[in-house]
Amino acid sequence: MKMTLMNEPAAATFRPPRHRRGLTLMELMVALGVVAIALFGAVSMILHTVRAKEYTRELDVAKHAAATKLEELRVRPWTEVSNPSSSLYQPFTVEGLNPPKTNGGRHGLARIRNLGPGGVPTNANLIDVEVTIQWVGVRGPSQYSMRSMYSP
Repeated sequence: MKMTLMNEPAAATFRPPRHRRGLTLMELMVALGVVAIALFGAVSMILHTVRAKEYTRELDVAKHAAATKLEELRVRPWTEVSNPSSSLYQPFTVEGLNPPKTNGGRHGLARIRNLGPGGVPTNANLIDVEVTIQWVGVRGPSQYSMRSMYSP
């Protein structure tokens, strides 16, 4: 014999609780909004990282080109290095950079900075040489300069 409690409803009147299945349209829209914001942030971060990496590459190429030009000047005879009209001071191109619209499309220019009247160095035994590299990169027109002092 089965005992039933008085407070317990009869089996015929018992209904299981109504469980919701699926999502409402509002819940779905909120979830998609959160996902869209997260994706936008991730894509923005990736694009920023790619631009920063490309700018760093461009800057490394410019630094290397400037250092190479200064080294080229260092190994030349003093009479050639101290002459501002020498072919060493003609504009030059740099492989791996987009050319600027100035300098006739040339990237680099080496020049003697301490020139006095008549284009003669102010100190015959010491010259200040600056190499400037210009290019158009991911951040627009860019420039890098490196200087060195030379003596005979």
